[in-house]
Amino acid sequence: MAITNLTVPSKTRVYQNETVDSRRWEEIPLRNDDIIIATAPKVGTTWMQRIVSLLIHQNPEELDAAAMSAPWLDAVVFESFEDIKKRINRIEHRRFFKTHIPLDGLDYNKQVKYIHISRDTRDVFMSMLNHWSLISEYLVKHKRKHPPLFETQGDIHEKWKNYTSRSTFNWEKDGWPYWSNYAYTESFWNFRTYPNIHFVHYNDLLKNLKHEIRKIIEYLEIEGINEDLLEQITKASTFKEMKKNGDKLLPSYQKVFKGGARSFLNQGKIGRWKEWFNKEDLAHFEKMRSHYNSEMVEWIDKE
Repeated sequence: MAITNLTVPSKTRVYQNETVDSRRWEEIPLRNDDIIIATAPKVGTTWMQRIVSLLIHQNPEELDAAAMSAPWLDAVVFESFEDIKKRINRIEHRRFFKTHIPLDGLDYNKQVKYIHISRDTRDVFMSMLNHWSLISEYLVKHKRKHPPLFETQGDIHEKWKNYTSRSTFNWEKDGWPYWSNYAYTESFWNFRTYPNIHFVHYNDLLKNLKHEIRKIIEYLEIEGINEDLLEQITKASTFKEMKKNGDKLLPSYQKVFKGGARSFLNQGKIGRWKEWFNKEDLAHFEKMRSHYNSEMVEWIDKE
């Protein structure tokens, strides 16, 4: 479907810190059938990579790390940009990228397919705690300084207070030391009905994975997937299967995270915050939510 008579999203900001540099996207010519998985951190990025890779390659029995890998152009902590560009140039199949840059930091392309995932902000934070605890000494010694290792001190309540009231970028209100989960979705929210922007919620993937995959197939206009193959792809995309095969699908995580991919792919649950949050934590939560569109935050934080 062509985009006509619609306001085109515009790039108004540069996201640059010790983790990402949004300007890198300016150097990569996009193809008309490219797919961009656009997410805030800890909302299901790796999960969606697995789903999209299976839909493109349609070989659910093969545990191919290269097939699952989505170039992360904006990342400055892992590959050099030259190595990323070389890897992109070698891709012959339909390409899919991942990014943690909000839409207002990207040059919107009406020919490209965007998949945006959202997740309850409280669950995002709980997943972030696991992420911080797993960052290995290898990353400290051999890569750039990784902010959470040095700046996320204190107990869970102090960390939550910082997350809800501080920000990395001066135009955001929360999300420290990475991004605001709300501001990220906000950059896409007014364009959520566009034919080349597809919204997915983490909870819906958990509750009815096959149904969500079917919608993604239709959105990406993927051909050749019958019911039997869909069943196989759905099974291969479950959190349980991903965790079981994590070290084969994500071998580089052995160095980056303590315990490798099996630790990184933690629990895939929702509502873990209920075991930890007190009244003060929930008050911080409500104050943070008050800065944003009420319809949007209700959708993001649905249970």
